[in-house]
Order: sequence, then C-alpha cells, then structure tokens
Amino acid sequence: SPLANYPDAPQPEPGAPFTELFFGYINAPMVGRNLLGDEGFERLQERTGPDAQILAVMSRGLYPHLPDDFTPGSSPDRLGLRQNNLSLDIRDINVFDQNIHINAEGMPDMARATLFRVGGNAGF
Repeated sequence: SPLANYPDAPQPEPGAPFTELFFGYINAPMVGRNLLGDEGFERLQERTGPDAQILAVMSRGLYPHLPDDFTPGSSPDRLGLRQNNLSLDIRDINVFDQNIHINAEGMPDMARATLFRVGGNAGF
C-alpha cells in the first residue's frame, strides 16, 4: 500500500480509510443553514460580512485535516486550496466558541470540523 512508504504514519485496519474528508461551501444558503442551523448561519454572516467566502472542512479517521497542536485562527499545514492553478489562502475563522456549531441532523461524528475563510480575490 502507498502508506507503507511512510512507516511512522498511523496504519488503518484493513479495509478502513486512512482519513475521510468532507467539505461544504457555507455561503450557499442551503448548505450553510443545513450545517449551522438558521441562527448559526445568520450569526456567521453577521460576524464575517457578506463578501467572506467560507468553507467548512470536516474529517475523521487516523489522520484528521488538522493536527492536535493546530493554532486557531491560523492557516492549516495539512490542507491547501487551489483554483485555476492559483494557490489560495485559507485561514481558520475560529468561531465555534461563539455559539456557532456544525450540527446537521444525522451527520456522522467527526474528529475535527473547521470553518475556513478563503482569502484574496478567489472568484470562488
């Protein structure tokens, strides 16, 4: 397996995924309201402003998208975003302590969930 080339990496059980990543474009009202609830979606829009581009990233498995020592409000080192061969800055907006939570009904448990602001004039 390709993970065999990385002997220090955690190894999943046979047939189990190494990691699972889930993404959601929060600006789409259907996505934002379903993931954050109506009130959470409204609070996030008030906090970030109408032009902010927000991406939800959630993960589970042996290797989540953020390490345990991730600094809230910073850019991730395990995750990047490219569009039209341009690297785009993404930064954690650190809002989960402000009564904003991902709480979609029926959603599986995640090891990590983060909201990132997509920086610059991404045309996202």
